[in-house]
Amino acid sequence: MKILRKHWFLAPAMILLLAAAALWRTHVMQPRAVRPQFQPPPEDMPPALIFTTVALGGFRGIIADLLWMRAIHLQEEARVLELVQLSDWITALEPQFTTVWAFHAWNMAYNVSIMFTDPEDRWRWVRHGFRLLRDRALVFNPRHPVLLRELGWIYQHKIGYVMDTAHRHFKIRLAEEMTELLGGAHPDYQALAGGPAGERARSVYKLDAAMMAALDRDYGPLDWRLPATHALYWSDQGRRADASQAGVRACYQMFFQCMDESFRHGRLQFDPAAGEYLATPALELLPHAIRAHEEALQRFDIPVFHMAYANFLAEAAVILYCYGQVREARELYAKLIALYPNPQGDPEFDEFAAACLAGDLSETPREDAIALVDGFLVQSARRAARGDAAGAAEAAAMARKIWQQFMQSRVSADHRQRTGLPPLEEMERAARRRALDEPPPEQRKHLPRLAPPDAG
Repeated sequence: MKILRKHWFLAPAMILLLAAAALWRTHVMQPRAVRPQFQPPPEDMPPALIFTTVALGGFRGIIADLLWMRAIHLQEEARVLELVQLSDWITALEPQFTTVWAFHAWNMAYNVSIMFTDPEDRWRWVRHGFRLLRDRALVFNPRHPVLLRELGWIYQHKIGYVMDTAHRHFKIRLAEEMTELLGGAHPDYQALAGGPAGERARSVYKLDAAMMAALDRDYGPLDWRLPATHALYWSDQGRRADASQAGVRACYQMFFQCMDESFRHGRLQFDPAAGEYLATPALELLPHAIRAHEEALQRFDIPVFHMAYANFLAEAAVILYCYGQVREARELYAKLIALYPNPQGDPEFDEFAAACLAGDLSETPREDAIALVDGFLVQSARRAARGDAAGAAEAAAMARKIWQQFMQSRVSADHRQRTGLPPLEEMERAARRRALDEPPPEQRKHLPRLAPPDAG
């Protein structure tokens, strides 16, 4: 398979846009399925609606359709409080029709939230969206892959991505809640399982300490203050369903996407008092991200999964190179060309890395730009500590060049607010701390050498 590696920086954004288009088709265009069996109406519905629902029985789907049309009208008039109540009634009428739950959760998190300018008001509606799925939809439809994927999507995209100008506020609020609940990034799972925090995690956040511990053991260390970790948690449950069920493949895709994201920005430096929220690569998660891709390919051997894997290997090799882990970067590049050789020939690694970093990086996704800048800044700090002043200056100049090129391309205030990088001085301070906290590359465990795939 020929992989256009020169476009690897754009791959994460392209995958997210394709997923967003799929969501629109799912929520708006999908035809109705067979109606579920009758469920008694909730007690808080108006008496007239309860009477109509019971009296008409099998015609309750028509009632739901009429209410749905009313909901659209309320949204057009921005009568959002009435819209929430109406959504509750619609889902109560058809609790096992997953498209209804998915649409209303997505609608509140995306469409309704942006009616407000205050970030906290937006966050409130984003929470309405994921709580509808987490606290109610999955009660009626336990472990349903479609709903688990929809829930993970709100964490992965609405909170974790940069489409909303309030995305930083969403990330900070999630980090604050998880810090309060868990005491930090990496909880003591044994203590959590038997303590009041564990009970609150189960009752309020629907997080099971044993499942959290298993996920962290197999794919961590994971930082539970980050949205990608929560998307991993929910998509992992969806992966465990039978492959014939709708939504399982999407859960596998979300899982490896979020492992990729955890590699790119799974190391969080968070100080709310100082206004610091900086997520940089967690290089130690690379083997687990590779594993997630290979597990998905074992279950679904499809071209789009191969393309995602090839693009991730190329991207990760360049990120490792920026952090000075050249040996690991070469090994990863060797794995890439062994799995996906280019019929026209592949360049040597040094040529490949230089070409990736020499071009216009203004359209690089924000988290990748942070990784490249942070990598060269960490390199600079380590070289300075070794007394290599010239090497330190060269790495710092490269970081500054990428930062300036990226920021100069953010012309509008909206673009800067959504996708701009932290101040360079803040990134320099964080990189110096990281250089002190982590061992240098020569003291790290290297990636195992990987044999090329079987000819068959």
